Amino acid sequence: VRGCFTFLDCPIAMRTVLSIFIFVFFALSVQAISKRHLFAYGDVVPLYVSKIGPYANPSESYDYYSLPLCKPKDLKRIKQNLGEKIEGDKTQTSAYVIKYKEDIDDPKELCEKLVLNVEEVNKLKRAISKFYYFEFEFDDLPLRGFIGTVEIQTTPHTDIKHYYLFTHMHFTVLYNDNIGNSEGKGVVIYANVTSELDQIKELKDNQPLEVQFTYSVKWVKTDVNFDERMNFWHDIFFSQSASEIEIHWLSILNSFVLVILLTSFLAIILVRILKKDLNRYEKNEDDSGWKLVHSDVFRFPPHKNLFSALLGVGAQFLLIMVFIMLFALIGMYYPGNEGNLQISAIVLYALTAGVSGFSSTFLYKQMGGEKWVWNVTLTATVFAVPFFLVAFILNTIAVSWNVTQALPLGAILQIITIWLFIGFPLTLIGGMTGKRLPVIFHAPVRTKNFPREIPPIPWYRTLPFQMTVAGFLPFSAIYIESVSYTHLTLPTKRIV
Repeated sequence: VRGCFTFLDCPIAMRTVLSIFIFVFFALSVQAISKRHLFAYGDVVPLYVSKIGPYANPSESYDYYSLPLCKPKDLKRIKQNLGEKIEGDKTQTSAYVIKYKEDIDDPKELCEKLVLNVEEVNKLKRAISKFYYFEFEFDDLPLRGFIGTVEIQTTPHTDIKHYYLFTHMHFTVLYNDNIGNSEGKGVVIYANVTSELDQIKELKDNQPLEVQFTYSVKWVKTDVNFDERMNFWHDIFFSQSASEIEIHWLSILNSFVLVILLTSFLAIILVRILKKDLNRYEKNEDDSGWKLVHSDVFRFPPHKNLFSALLGVGAQFLLIMVFIMLFALIGMYYPGNEGNLQISAIVLYALTAGVSGFSSTFLYKQMGGEKWVWNVTLTATVFAVPFFLVAFILNTIAVSWNVTQALPLGAILQIITIWLFIGFPLTLIGGMTGKRLPVIFHAPVRTKNFPREIPPIPWYRTLPFQMTVAGFLPFSAIYIESVSYTHLTLPTKRIV
């Protein structure tokens, strides 16, 4: 099989894998209204609570009921898929009772009046000071809002902060009954929750508090179709101001200009040097200077096993990225369908493991490798083992801080099982396929048996220094973006 240097060059293997994924692609693109999204008049539309966390760091989230808020009498944990567990959602039942097309105009009590002690009041104050937001799930639609607000009173000597707890939530729900079914049922198109600023409770220092939580609901008819409701929904909760977006664009533009300038300068220098060398080579037919490189460029690397394993994993991740982009184009990843991206990444990593095994072993055999079993083992573990090790450390930290991103033991076992019984066997099958292809690599020029001696170079041309300088620019751009996001603050009401 000459010319089949990588997996992507092999027509038989490519046709088999692409046929499987095209079938999955079109199967997932077929969407219909599930019965759980259809409601008749008076049916209860379940509203679940998901999590709470600081607005400046959405990746940090905690159990909703870790704060002293209203709980239902029959509190239950909603069963979640693997992706939702990885996402950090902890969906539970709530005390809200919202019935389809039934308005609640007068404030309805959410639960019995709560009597909060000093410790619970202080916990709420700390949460409000960090602008804690909550996240609900209403018919697979995310609802977000704040649990309270801060008011700053300016005095001649100091600023006094007043903390207020929102005690009333108003839900606005858009629905559509004209969906062409004979059962007379309708669907929820959009939902929003707002807090009433005239119904708040001040949290005072070292004082207990009695608070009554209430809610109201307003249903509004719309003509938007169910399959268009994600287009109708816009996530403006975490959107940034125009000045912050301008700062992001300026930093991106600055990094882009720097890259273009540095690349241009380097290209100009290299072209001038190469032109000078070529002119000298035309006058001198002997091998000297850059001509001596031709006998070393096709030399096999000393660690061919590791080299081929990394190339195989790279080919696998390239294929994963392509299919994730295709799934995103057909609308698989949308709000309310949490965890689909994580599940897709895990399943695709397992199903494309044969690509890494084939590419790695095929290249390894081309370079004269004999221990192909060790090559397949290294290919299967070169990414998985470090990944599981880092994930274990991070998960241990998450468990110690009681954040919802901490994976339970069952989810960890699921991921390991998928890799162990799907990913690893497919890597082995791909490796066995690549081993059987009798391909011998023929270099276009003669390669010397021993590498040339590299003369000493200055410190600024050594590998560690070059790696530091090359990584400084992307690191600085990423750091600016992350710092500008994590330091987001909300406007507070100031009284002078």
